[in-house]
Amino acid sequence: MKFINFTSLLWFIYYIHYVNLGWLVKVYWTNIEYEHCPGHPDYGTLAGGEVFVFLKAQDALGVLAKVYPALEKRKLAVVSIDFISSYSSVFWDTPEEASYYGSLAQRAEESSEVIFDVFCAYEPD
Repeated sequence: MKFINFTSLLWFIYYIHYVNLGWLVKVYWTNIEYEHCPGHPDYGTLAGGEVFVFLKAQDALGVLAKVYPALEKRKLAVVSIDFISSYSSVFWDTPEEASYYGSLAQRAEESSEVIFDVFCAYEPD
């Protein structure tokens, strides 16, 4: 009977889980509710907003690990996340929506960047 080298097994698991292998990475999309942070031009004048985000990641944790810093660079903070889903399972009501959001997903597929849809800001009450 052969024994598995435990150290090699741990390195393999680490490599599979933490290294972005092409066959493990897929396009995800999410809907983020955000608020403006101090330093943002709309801080104090708008109440926040929502945005669809498209990006490549291994899993939902990978999505979060990329979305939070990308929003922080824009001086925005996450208020809530409505969902995180693989984009491959999305069906749109109209061909126009399918084309528009499909193009954003394609941009995410072709890059390592976080791709934002149009930011929809809320007016204060």
